[in-house]
Amino acid sequence: MLHFLSLRSWRFQFGLRALLLLMTVVGIGLTIYRWPWEEGGLGFSSHYHRGWNGKPVKHGWETRGYSKKTHLVERFFDEGEERLERAWMNDQVVIENRYLNRKRHGPFLNIDKKRRIEGSFQQGENHGKWVTTTADVIMRAEWKAGKRHGRRTWAAPDGRELQSAEYNLGKLVKWNDQSIDSALAHWLDGHVPDSELRCKLDQKVGRRAELHAEWCLYAQIQFSVGATRLVVQSDNHLPFENAEFSELTLGEVLLADALENDHTLAFRFNALNFVPITAKSLDWQDRTGVYDVCFDPGSRQENFWLEEVAADQFSIWHPAARFSKMFEPEFGKSLIIFVSVNLIDSEEHRLFSTPMRGPNPPRPRRDLLGHHLDRENCYVEQQGNRLIIKRRHAD
Repeated sequence: MLHFLSLRSWRFQFGLRALLLLMTVVGIGLTIYRWPWEEGGLGFSSHYHRGWNGKPVKHGWETRGYSKKTHLVERFFDEGEERLERAWMNDQVVIENRYLNRKRHGPFLNIDKKRRIEGSFQQGENHGKWVTTTADVIMRAEWKAGKRHGRRTWAAPDGRELQSAEYNLGKLVKWNDQSIDSALAHWLDGHVPDSELRCKLDQKVGRRAELHAEWCLYAQIQFSVGATRLVVQSDNHLPFENAEFSELTLGEVLLADALENDHTLAFRFNALNFVPITAKSLDWQDRTGVYDVCFDPGSRQENFWLEEVAADQFSIWHPAARFSKMFEPEFGKSLIIFVSVNLIDSEEHRLFSTPMRGPNPPRPRRDLLGHHLDRENCYVEQQGNRLIIKRRHAD
């Protein structure tokens, strides 16, 4: 009996106090094992702690830069994975990206000198409402899983809607609240009297691979579909879409590509144009005076003025030299081009040129000159057989 009692008194017991003590010891050990530290240098700091595999992993804030007023980039890491990226300038957040599974996911912000972009991502793809604001236009769009879906608008800063488009999972289905075929036909009826151009725009394009685009001189793009060639003026170098399509007209393809780059169609100087969707661009009027130039019917000057000519195979940078070069070999003979002094912007008047390769589609000299005068904010005055080119004062 005494022996039994002695064994019972030495039985191992694990009470609540011991459990709490064990948990405390384990917690302290894990804290020490995972204790964070900071590494950095001049204008750089990053926080780490030890991962479960024993290796250091980024955990917490990483900063590059000196202050939020000058320039600072901060990134937040969770167990080695980036969750947030934020850039500061002038005490303002100018870039913000959020991440999930190493892909953009959540609100997005990008502000630079030209534009402010706000939107959101879902697993690395544009999703939801996006707003892009510039000094000239406010663009609103909707996305679904990386494809345009819903209404898209371009509005002037005063709120006036300039143009609109509607998409269904990436496919353009409406332009200015009309079906694409109806809207394009209505625009052609009101703006394009050239029957040959209209015929080309009506040509069917089976798929993207059938359409080829080549940049030419004087900001021209030549589109080719089989034997058909169509030249479009574009002062901006647009990255054309690679999205596939089937059985669209050439006009529908060009419209979709233009809208994708925040441009639209216009007919100026007897040519199709890609122009930015802004109030200033859409309210454009021809003030070059080229269509006021008039020579005696059938004269050598009129024939030369209206003759279709390929642009010179040299890209000439100086406006005065380019205008003169455009009218060789008649320059200084039966037709005189005089460039006024106020067109010369620098003391260097030499002819700088770069040889160009590629297509060289012909256009009437009158229309070619008109396009250049418009680009350079110039106009022409006629005095007999003498054409005087002047710079228009800034409006």
